[in-house]
Amino acid sequence: MIHLVFSHQYQDKTPGLSVEDIRIAYYGAHQQTRLGAAINGSMGKFLKSDIQKNIISEWIEDSSKQDAYSASGAPIINASGKLNVCTHFS
Repeated sequence: MIHLVFSHQYQDKTPGLSVEDIRIAYYGAHQQTRLGAAINGSMGKFLKSDIQKNIISEWIEDSSKQDAYSASGAPIINASGKLNVCTHFS
């Protein structure tokens, strides 16, 4: 139980362990993109700061254009060494 608390609390951005934390950890947050869910979940620890997470989140919310990704998102993701993303642009 202790492992569950320390591993999954704050998945829903509120203090303490909740059913929503467990649902997000094991089922995912489906109102987000896969990349958004990853950086707001278990992969967020590989970003150096909340600023980096905000830059990527803003890119996702602003229609996910390739040129914007190349300018802002790609350097962060490539530098992390852990966030490998397969991105498809239309």
